[in-house]
Amino acid sequence: MTNTGSSSPNISNSPRIRKARPSDLRDIAEISDLTWGGEDYLKDVFPFWLKEGGLYALTFGGKTVGVGKLTLFPGKVGWLEGLRIHPAYQGKGYGKMLAGYVFAQGSEMIKSRKLRHLEFSTYYMNRESIDIAGKAGFRLCETFTVIFRKRRKTVIEPERTLIPPMMFSRFGEHIPLGWHHIKNTPEGIRYLKSRIRTYIAGKSIFFDERNPKRKDRAFTLVSFRKADIIELIRSFNALCEAPGYELVIPSYLKRHIPFLIENGFFFWDKPPAENVLVFRYP
Repeated sequence: MTNTGSSSPNISNSPRIRKARPSDLRDIAEISDLTWGGEDYLKDVFPFWLKEGGLYALTFGGKTVGVGKLTLFPGKVGWLEGLRIHPAYQGKGYGKMLAGYVFAQGSEMIKSRKLRHLEFSTYYMNRESIDIAGKAGFRLCETFTVIFRKRRKTVIEPERTLIPPMMFSRFGEHIPLGWHHIKNTPEGIRYLKSRIRTYIAGKSIFFDERNPKRKDRAFTLVSFRKADIIELIRSFNALCEAPGYELVIPSYLKRHIPFLIENGFFFWDKPPAENVLVFRYP
């Protein structure tokens, strides 16, 4: 157990960071329910993340008030994700403390050559996260665009398919899997294939993460034909249980974004931009 707060006779009243435990679920579910209007996925993936390892909890007064994760990706990449602080405990520096702790764990793995890089993605308006990353030595390495659409009742069950190998060459350095970004290498592609479901609507191909625990959906568009827009939207509706879904657009398809906006997709914020930023250290 690591004490990251100042020394105090009452240890329970000092913020402390340790590996997450099954008993943290109740507090983490509370954090999840209070994040993104209750649509956060954290409580759904907690059992899997706990089993996978690299999940850390920040506690205060005997209560788990924060969580963060270091996930191992192909190519010796340590992926930083899942940073959450209970709203009642925000503004106290706990997020920065927990992020620094997880970063330190990854840095030690780089020094011992267990990892080559640390990476993470964030929203383009998350200035605090971007500023912290810059001060820690991260650099921007790639950008993507995510747009949104509300789910409707009209559905078409899409057919399953496979991604033709040549299509992977269209992506840049990373292939987006929701807000994860996997290195576009043979090892990374094998990892990706083991974790996705791929569909075809007309002649348009897309995939999502094979995770039945999550009701929300982030689809990655692989190929697109305008004539398929109705079938594509109804396919998304069929696969999504949440009120809405995200669609990740790689750079080679961003010319289609205006057409998708005309058909009910939208940006969260203005100005519209490549709004998913991928950072790397060192």
